Amino acid sequence: MKILSLQIQGYKNLQDRNKASFDFSKCSNYVALIGLNGSGKSNVLEAISIIFSCLYHDKQAEFNYQIKYILDNDEITITDGNMVVKGKGRIAKANQFSYLPANVIASYSGEELRMWENIYLDSYADFFQDIKKQSSFVPKLLYINKYCWDFALIALLCSENLNIKKFINDVLRIGDDVEISFTIEKANYGLYEANDALSLIKRLVDLQNDSATNSLHIREVSTLDIGQKDNSDFTKRLFYYLFITGMPVKGDRIKADKIIRKTELRFNGIDVQKLSEGEKKLILINCITHLLSDEKTLVLLDEPDAHIHIDRKKEIIDIVNQNERFTIFTTHSPKILHYIKDENVRIVRNVSGSLEVIEQNKINSLTEITNGEYSLIDATLALSTSKDILLVEGTNDYNYITTAIKKLSPAYDDYNFHIINCGGAGNVAAVFEQSFQKFIGKNIVKSFTQTRQETKPNTFIGTRHQ
Repeated sequence: MKILSLQIQGYKNLQDRNKASFDFSKCSNYVALIGLNGSGKSNVLEAISIIFSCLYHDKQAEFNYQIKYILDNDEITITDGNMVVKGKGRIAKANQFSYLPANVIASYSGEELRMWENIYLDSYADFFQDIKKQSSFVPKLLYINKYCWDFALIALLCSENLNIKKFINDVLRIGDDVEISFTIEKANYGLYEANDALSLIKRLVDLQNDSATNSLHIREVSTLDIGQKDNSDFTKRLFYYLFITGMPVKGDRIKADKIIRKTELRFNGIDVQKLSEGEKKLILINCITHLLSDEKTLVLLDEPDAHIHIDRKKEIIDIVNQNERFTIFTTHSPKILHYIKDENVRIVRNVSGSLEVIEQNKINSLTEITNGEYSLIDATLALSTSKDILLVEGTNDYNYITTAIKKLSPAYDDYNFHIINCGGAGNVAAVFEQSFQKFIGKNIVKSFTQTRQETKPNTFIGTRHQ
């Protein structure tokens, strides 16, 4: 699955007269939508979600769109619900389903639930009915937020995937000795028809009741037989069965309340609930990427780097950079730009209430992100790095110095600078004063000002990170 292009008109600020147009054809397997808060980048994820929700449920979107993507070597173009497959012509409504992604998985970082309530709830209700009827255990549209990170962690702990094992050991530092306790609302059993999900919960309860500690060891969970074909199938089923019994929202279409009231995990006597928000976010992203999605899945991540320590932001790119799936994510962190291929970056900004799409390199991206207020973001990331910081006047200086470092690096392997292009000789003093002045001594500032006045054009001035 790979989206090649997207045009949207009439949804929130995606409505300029020429349409908000995205060309993703030169991207690899992920796209980063970069922009300030309020720029409309999250609106793009919402619009994509609505498009596929309407296609899955045979509804008409309330805005105009065209989306082109590749799935199973077919090039598919859908314009306002009308599907054309290259080489096969127009596809009738009844036959469109096989040309849609297997599923769309979205994860939202904030407290706002509008994507869930307005878009994903209908698909969740369908998923709930499918589980009851045992017709399918995979939802077409899945919305995951921080409230199900514990189910995601249990599934990850049961996985044999080497990437996941490395994440569990190296990042979370969780060993093999993990105990799980479920608080179960048995009174709600009757609200569920007999199905595999309910069967799993009853087995977990029996095992927990037979335990002297009233808890389950992770080995007991990972060795259960729930009809899986292999470990990958097992972990996916395990997550969905826990999710559907632990996350239900009673409403007009869902007549059941959740069975799992509380989940507790401990390792080495430590309550796993005390994991940081950043670690929980990484748990969800690893679960989505390595367990729940495949080559026919579209993944949408809203600010996946939120709450992630600045030194761990590269891990986000390493996780989403999976060849077998396509991911679109949003961020307003310039730090993450250092780890993204230029061709995978799309800058979005709000111009007079309408979204504008800009494709630029990393240096210009920093300027667009901060709306010209360089010091607000770039100084923060620069002063958080352990590298030396070098301010240069322009592109020529940047190219000369980076080339020199590459040439000298075999002999001087500690030449490792964070270089910032100030965009011109006249900008260096302003960038320094606005970004770094308050972090270093007045004498250094005075020395810098004097030096700046004495230097000739096309020279550069560096400031060392302390």
